[in-house]
Formats: sequence, structure tokens, C-alpha cells
Amino acid sequence: MPEFAFTAEDKAGNAVNGRVAADDQLDASYRIGRMGYLPVHVEPVEPQLEGVEPVLPTRAPAAPVEPVSDVTITAPPGAFGTGSPYRQVDPAQPLAGGLNSSLQEIPDQAHIEPWQRGGPLSAQPSVSAQTTQPITPVASTASVRQAPLASVPISGRTVGTGRRHVSFVELFKERMIYPVFPGATTGELAVMYRQWATLIGAGIPLHQSLHSLEASTSNKRLKQILQRAQGHVLAGGRLSVVLAEFPWIFPTMHTELIRAAEEGGFLETVLGQLAEYVEHEMAIRDLVRKETLWSKIVLVTALMILGAKFFWTWVPVIVDLVVQGDVSGYLWNTVGFGGAILAVAFAVVALFRLVLFNVPGVRDLYDQVKLKIPWLGNLIRMFALAKFNRTFAALYRCGMGMMSSLEIAGDSTGNSVISKAAYRAARDVEVGKLASDSLERSHQFLPMAIDMLRTGETSGSMDEMADSVADYYEKEGKLKAHQVSMIFTTIVYFLVAILVAIAVIQYYSHYAAGAMDAGQTG
Repeated sequence: MPEFAFTAEDKAGNAVNGRVAADDQLDASYRIGRMGYLPVHVEPVEPQLEGVEPVLPTRAPAAPVEPVSDVTITAPPGAFGTGSPYRQVDPAQPLAGGLNSSLQEIPDQAHIEPWQRGGPLSAQPSVSAQTTQPITPVASTASVRQAPLASVPISGRTVGTGRRHVSFVELFKERMIYPVFPGATTGELAVMYRQWATLIGAGIPLHQSLHSLEASTSNKRLKQILQRAQGHVLAGGRLSVVLAEFPWIFPTMHTELIRAAEEGGFLETVLGQLAEYVEHEMAIRDLVRKETLWSKIVLVTALMILGAKFFWTWVPVIVDLVVQGDVSGYLWNTVGFGGAILAVAFAVVALFRLVLFNVPGVRDLYDQVKLKIPWLGNLIRMFALAKFNRTFAALYRCGMGMMSSLEIAGDSTGNSVISKAAYRAARDVEVGKLASDSLERSHQFLPMAIDMLRTGETSGSMDEMADSVADYYEKEGKLKAHQVSMIFTTIVYFLVAILVAIAVIQYYSHYAAGAMDAGQTG
């Protein structure tokens, strides 16, 4: 597969260079967007000579630029984390060197450190809102969004004007196979992050820690990723670029935290937080599996007793097995019937994920209906909000801005209703409003949770309050999950008991009728 060199921007506006393997330029743009970057320039890479290692710089180097005019503008404090002067650019005059060279002109002072982006009520004001004169960093960003690249979904948005050409096989893998079989379990990720944090804390360089992780893991997919990361880091690239190429293993929240840690130099802390986050998520999944285990056992037992034949003969299929010894018929009515049910369910899921979810409004309607299901909808909402608050707290604690934290946390829930509420809150934060007020208008949060978030937002402890809200939702979710499981299991048990009773009555009524007919005949 050919490689393409790219220049892109991360969510903080920093320029990032790297390489990605793709079928064509449109597919490369899509893959860059999946990494969480905004593509600026994508071009094919010439084949390298054997034995020559490519060098991948992590950020476009600063280049001296002749001043366009003698007028300078001082960016307001907080816009870029500095008040140093920037040269003025005439809007009517094209940038020298084209789009790619505009990123070369960004001074090092334009870099926003993570600790300068965070903080309570930090709306990250844009320079265009503070000054009436355009300056170079903003000019490059505006040019980026006008670049005629492929349509790239980034955090629920679409960037570019073209369309992505992707094979059905790859689309099927991304939406049907990888979500179920990502290549690495949650437990393996938790262990890897915990070991990684220990290695970094011991002062071991990043590439050596990657080598140690590769040697200690038994997962072949993780070994391949860690090997690739070693070569990329040794060549001067960013670790987050490699991890972002595998979003089905490393979600956006993971790569964003690691990206912020690379910028701020606190990778050990972030990896420890990621390990705790993954362990929380693993505990919730284990809870759901545990609470639904008995219901699954009851349903499978009922299928093996009754079978498909029962629904039109009212005779359990196990009777034919015991009385007539019809093994093939029994397997066809039980295992075959169960396989047919799974095939229909798989087809319905594939129809939604591959076709219907691409239709505007269908995903929103689906998530709205799902949240309105009695008992189950409230349980789904609680676990989704717990994940939203837990993700937001982890991102915000690492210095990421409130807007980006809200957007990424909303996407992590997997529910478009909550995701849209988070995006509206991010837009309100951009104009100086409270995020808690916007979240309250979504009618998805409990009043107590809104009060806690508002307190944290005004006091500067937003991450702590969000963690507390997540703990509350997880506790309530566990209680509701146990209640729903008991109710569902009881209902299923009684239904199965009623069906078995009907089958027994039908069987003995036919038996008695046959005996009476035989007596009358005799």
C-alpha cells in the first residue's frame, strides 16, 4: 500500500507532520481525520532507497519570513499563551509559498501549552474575535478549512469538499468486525497502560519502554502496533500519530490524552489515568455481563427445550427427541433455529450500521427511541452519562480546553443525543456561557448533577465534580442494572414456565383423548 506524507493540525491548532499508508489521496485524508487531525496537505511519498530511514518531524519548523509591513499586532494574553508580536498579513496578498508554507511561518510562540489551554471557564478565544486584523496563525487555519480535500469526519463533523472512496470490505470491517473484535481486549489495554506508566516513571526512554511493552505482551496485534510506534518515535515522530491509526483499539479519548501528554511532558500521569479509566470501563462491562448472565441461560434453556416446532405444534421438541429419538430434527429445531435468529439480528445490525445510519436523522431517531424504552432506556442513559463525565474529567484534568473536552467526551458516549448536547455546550462555552446551563437545557442530566457541574465550573474544580457525577451515575447505573436484570429474568422465567405448562397440558390432553377414544372403540 503506498504511503502519503501529510501536514495537518491537531485540535489545539499545532502543525503536525507524518505519514500514513492508504489506497489513494482521498483515503489518506480520511485516515488522517480518523487520527483526530485536520488535514492540510497530503502528497504521495517517493519510494525510499534501501537502507535509508525517513525522518518524520513532529512539527513544522519555524522559518524566517520577510515582514510584509511595518505594522505589528500583539495577540491578547491567553489567545496563544503569549503576548509576543505577530506580523500583519494583507488579506488581498496571497501567502508566499502556498498553503503548506503558511504553516512554516508560525512562530514557536504560537504553540499553546496544555496547561495554558485548560482552567475553569476558559473559552479559548479565537484571535479573529479579539482583533480586527488577521495574523498568520489564523490565516493558516482558515486556509486549511478551504482546502479541497476528501470529506473527513472529525469528531462528528465533516471537513472538506470531496467524497471518500472506500471499499465495502473495509467499511464492513470498520463498522461490523472491529467494534466486536478490535484485536485487543479492554483488560489487555489496562495492563499495558499500567506497565507503561511504571516504565516511564522509572525514567526509561519512550522507545525503550515501547520495546519492553512489546516483549511483555502476548497480543500479536499490540506487538505490531508497538513495533511500528518504536520506529516512528526513533524517527522523530509522535506516538499519538501511530496510535490514532487504530481507533477501534485506541479510542479518540486515549489518543487525545497521549497527545496532550506529549506536548506537556506528563506521559506517566496520563498513562496512569488511562489505566484507571479503562479499568472503570472494564468494571462496568463486567457488571453488565454478570447481571445478564442468568437471563441468557434461561433463554438458551428454553430454546433447547421448546425449539422452533413448539410455536406451531405446541409440543416441545425435546419430546420428539426422548420419544422418537429424532436427533437431526431436534438439532434443526434448536441449534438451527437459534442460528437463524442470530443471522437475522446480524442482518438488522448491519443494515443500520452500513446503510441507515448514513441517512440524516436516522441515528438521532434511533438513539432517541433507545433512551425512551421503559427501564432499559434510563439504564442506557445513566451509563452513557457516566462515561461522558468520566471522559470529560480525564481530558480536562490533563489541561485540554473545555470545548475540546466536551466534544470528545460527547463522542465517547456513542449516543448522538448526548453528543449533540455536548456540542451545543461547547459552542456556548465559546461565546462565554456556562457549559452547565447548556447541558441543563438538554434535559438529559439530573438536577443534582447539573448543580454539581455548575459548582465545579464556577469554583475551578470542574474535573473533580465531573468525576463525582460519574461516580454517582455509575452507582445508580449498577443498582438499576441489577433491578432490570432481576425483572427481566423473572419475566423470562415465567414466560418459559407458562409455555412449558401449556406444552405439558397439550401433551396430556392429547394423550387422554387418545386413551378415551381407544376405550370407546374397544
